[in-house]
Amino acid sequence: KLVSLKEAVIVLGIVAGYAAGALTNPSDPSAWRSIFEAALPVELAMFGLVSVLLTESPRWLALRGRKEEAVGALAKSQNMGREAAEIEVEEMIKFSNEGGGNTDMSFLERSEALLTDATNRKALTIGVGLVLLQQLSGQPSVLYYANRIFEKAGLGFEAAVGVGIFKTIMTLVSVALVEDPKWGRRPLLLTGTAGMTASLAALSAIFAQAGGDDPSSTAVLACVVAFVGFYQIGFGPV
Repeated sequence: KLVSLKEAVIVLGIVAGYAAGALTNPSDPSAWRSIFEAALPVELAMFGLVSVLLTESPRWLALRGRKEEAVGALAKSQNMGREAAEIEVEEMIKFSNEGGGNTDMSFLERSEALLTDATNRKALTIGVGLVLLQQLSGQPSVLYYANRIFEKAGLGFEAAVGVGIFKTIMTLVSVALVEDPKWGRRPLLLTGTAGMTASLAALSAIFAQAGGDDPSSTAVLACVVAFVGFYQIGFGPV
C-alpha cells in the first residue's frame, strides 16, 4: 500500500506540472522557468517536513543493533503501539538472522550473494523484469507526449490535465485493491496489462485509419484515459 501511495504522490506532481504549464504563456520563450520556480515552494516545504517528520528506517536501525531506536521509529512512522512495534522489530531481526544476514559483509560480497543465491536471483529477476516492462509499456511516452497526442486529435491542453486527474483517481483505487483478498497484485497486474494492450491497439488503429486527417477526438481521449487507468491499477501498485 505504501508503494501505491508513493505512486499517487508522483501522479499528483504530474498533475501539478500540467496545471503549471496550463497557466503559463506558451508564446513566451522563458515560460519554462516559471514552471520550475512554481515548484520551489513545494520543494522547500517537502524538505522541511522530511527533516522534522521522517524517521530513520526501522529495519536499518534494527539490523545494526539499535533496537530501541528501531522500535521508536517504527511506532512513529506506522502509528503503532510500542508493544506491536517491539514484536515487529523482533521479527525483522529474526528474519535477518534466519536468512544469514550479515551487516559486516562488503558491497561486493552482498552483490555476489544476491546473484548466486537461487531465491535472491529469482526475486531480482522478477523485480527488474517488472520495472523494465513498466518502461517498455509506453506509459511514460503517453504522459510525456500527452499534449501532442491531444493536439493532433484536436483537443486542448485541458485534456492532459483531465487525464492526470483521472490517473490520480485510479491510483487511489489501486491503493484500496492491492491488499484486498479478492484482488492483490497479480490479478491487478494481469487485468491492467490486458487493458493496456487493448487500449494501445485501439489508439493505433484510430490514428492509422484517420491517415492524414484528424482522428476522432472522443475516441482518442477514451483510449488514452483507458490506457492510463489500466496502467494505474496494474503496474501502479508494483
